[in-house]
Amino acid sequence: MKIFFRLMAFAKNYKGWIAVAAVSMLLVAAMSGLQAYLIKPLFDDVLMGGKAKEMVKAAGVVKGLDHGYEAYLAWARAHMPDRMAVVLIIFIVTVLKSISLFFSTYSFGVLGNSMVMDMRNFLYRRLLHQPLSFFGRETTGVLVSRIISDVNYIQLAVGDRIGDVFQQGFTLLGLVSLMFSIHVKLAFWSLCMGPLLVYPVVAFVRTLRKASLRSQEKMGQMAALLTQTLLGVRIVKAFTAEEFAQKDFGDLGRRQLKFNLKAHRVHDLNGPIMETLGIAFALAMFIYAGHLVDTQRMTVGAFTSFLACIFMLYQPIKKISLANLSIQQAITAGQRLFALTDIPGEKETSTGTRELGGVEKEIVFDHVKFSYGDKPVIEDISFTIPRGKVVAIVGPSGSGKSTLASLLGGFYKVDGGTIRIDGVDLADFTLDSLRGQTGLVAQETLLFNDTVMRNIAFGDRAPDAERVRKAAHLAFAEDFINGLPKQYETTIGDMGVLISGGERQRIAIARALYKNPPILILDEATSNLDTKAERIVQRAIDTLLENRTALVIAHRLSTVVNAHQILVIEGGHIVEKGRHDELMALQGRYHTLFKMQTGEPHE
Repeated sequence: MKIFFRLMAFAKNYKGWIAVAAVSMLLVAAMSGLQAYLIKPLFDDVLMGGKAKEMVKAAGVVKGLDHGYEAYLAWARAHMPDRMAVVLIIFIVTVLKSISLFFSTYSFGVLGNSMVMDMRNFLYRRLLHQPLSFFGRETTGVLVSRIISDVNYIQLAVGDRIGDVFQQGFTLLGLVSLMFSIHVKLAFWSLCMGPLLVYPVVAFVRTLRKASLRSQEKMGQMAALLTQTLLGVRIVKAFTAEEFAQKDFGDLGRRQLKFNLKAHRVHDLNGPIMETLGIAFALAMFIYAGHLVDTQRMTVGAFTSFLACIFMLYQPIKKISLANLSIQQAITAGQRLFALTDIPGEKETSTGTRELGGVEKEIVFDHVKFSYGDKPVIEDISFTIPRGKVVAIVGPSGSGKSTLASLLGGFYKVDGGTIRIDGVDLADFTLDSLRGQTGLVAQETLLFNDTVMRNIAFGDRAPDAERVRKAAHLAFAEDFINGLPKQYETTIGDMGVLISGGERQRIAIARALYKNPPILILDEATSNLDTKAERIVQRAIDTLLENRTALVIAHRLSTVVNAHQILVIEGGHIVEKGRHDELMALQGRYHTLFKMQTGEPHE
């Protein structure tokens, strides 16, 4: 129930709709009870019954239908206003019930959809504030499944089923009260059979909850596999692994189908079983009520009204049982959602309170250590980046180059040592101020399925068009942008697939120039480019680096020959450092790497 109440907490912003729904539900319940009650006068007074029979008998009509009919008409004329009143009341009650039912259903529709919107926004916000280590543990497909599929279960429960619980609960209460008012003993025995209806529901809920949980888990795995396959479709095709990928997806689909069908069986058995039991109970009550009518302890109208209550009870019980099953699915989905949202975000675990305004003197790495779990990556590294200077990090793959960039960006916390900016520990700064003063151009250029303008001015709700154009000009991106169909308003597709790799990288550089940060991190920004594109992008990078304090992670050593200092790291340690010409003169590790990349012979 704790999960259920946490889900319901999202309704607090919609108290007005809750009030409308509550009033409407009470009116529907009241009108339903009145409809059942009015069956008695409909049979006893409106139709030829009670008083009409007495009138015919009093007229002495034993033989001759015509004289009896005339006597009945005489009574009908005398009582026509009462009969019309009953008919009119039934019609008015039906109209009021219909209107109330609309507002009840619509109110819960608004409430449910609004809550789910808030829930998705909350989950999305929580995911955005998780540290990078979180995304290393969770696959993209699973996270997408949580936001889309799991929340759909909650939407169904909140938007439709919870309304049924309250609506049908009120209706159930009203009908039961009416049954006791008609005949206490008959009502008592009728309700004693109720527990037999409850047991199947309890059994269904238990089985459905387990099956739904397993089905949702498999759906998350399918979403993860689908996402990975679509993102890596080029590799799949290159290795002719279509059948291999299809088999993995098919195996997951069959396992998900197994649990999904089990959930469906339980869900679909619920209705027929409840209906069969309901009809059996109603027939038993019909026999007993018939005896009461025969012994003149109940009128036909009262019996019909009671019988209507019996049949009308079936619908609330059925809907409440279905709602219960749906709510259990929502609770299961809620457990999975809150398991993600309850993880503390990086800003919640950050202790920094100082605001970073830029770099006045230097950035210092002082005996920094870092590990991914039990695997040490940075053993003991110390170096300084003076204000306005460029320090480049080179070395083999896996040596910890990109990890140093992530540590400077505050994406991870050091395990030992410190990183200081102007003598202040990096951990003492707020993450917003640190990242607000830092620009990043990464190896994998992430562009969004949006316009060139919005990609360059990413994060700015009101982009400055002139500033965007200036950034594009400095990034040598202006020429190709002007050649696009809508220029700066051209949408470039997911990950920027509609433009080339070099063009994507220049937009990323323009994005950094638009932000104009004093600290810059370049993480292998040219490693995926051909020679021609690299030359253009390198010119853009040189513009970007002017008067900035920069840490450059490089795979291609030709891009860092002008750095103020180059650090060569291996195994988490600095093995060489100096300027390009100094390191070449040493004829050590850097000299070997450079000669290998340029194709020149080396000893």
